[in-house]
Amino acid sequence: MSTDDAYAPIWYKVVQDLVVDDLLGLPPAAQNGTGAEGGVSPESTDLTSLLPVYTPPPADPRPSPDTSHYIGSKFQAPGYAPFTLSHLDLTDSKAVAEAEFPLEFLLTDIATLQNTSYPSEVIYAHWNQSIAEHLVFTHFEGPLYNVTILMSWPTVGEQGVVGKWWAGTTAVFTNGGIGFFNGFWGQGGTEGVKPPVEDGVEESAEVYFARQ
Repeated sequence: MSTDDAYAPIWYKVVQDLVVDDLLGLPPAAQNGTGAEGGVSPESTDLTSLLPVYTPPPADPRPSPDTSHYIGSKFQAPGYAPFTLSHLDLTDSKAVAEAEFPLEFLLTDIATLQNTSYPSEVIYAHWNQSIAEHLVFTHFEGPLYNVTILMSWPTVGEQGVVGKWWAGTTAVFTNGGIGFFNGFWGQGGTEGVKPPVEDGVEESAEVYFARQ
């Protein structure tokens, strides 16, 4: 259970709630999402409500903005490490090797988990933010991009790297910067996770990286 990235946090929550209920002498939260009195429980262990929901891509998506406006630009937000965007061709083995993340991990494990299609060319940033090292942007529709946040490290005693997925979120590209939504890096707090918007991005985003 503890070695599964996709479901481990969900099972931790279930076990934690059962243990706390037992210690406090309370009836356990119902698995169908209702409490002992038949009402909705704020600590429900309904697994389906905890699984991430991903929107399928539109059949005829609006084209992406001119990416040349962003490539090579540095983006900065208070409290976060800056990053610089570049193009990354996933069919270029040398470029992928220089990025230092395992390609198969991105194209199989993460793609399956996120329901995201990774084209041959993506927008990429090496992000020196604590334990997250890579930001991978793939076009969704118009100014909206799917974002994969992951880390990687060399394998012990052999060549190559292994990876760990940290988050899948949404970015909205604007002329002045990039706004992140849908729970970027654990954001949300008391306001909850914010869905993406295309107007007033800087004011509405959970985190907004301004283009320098």
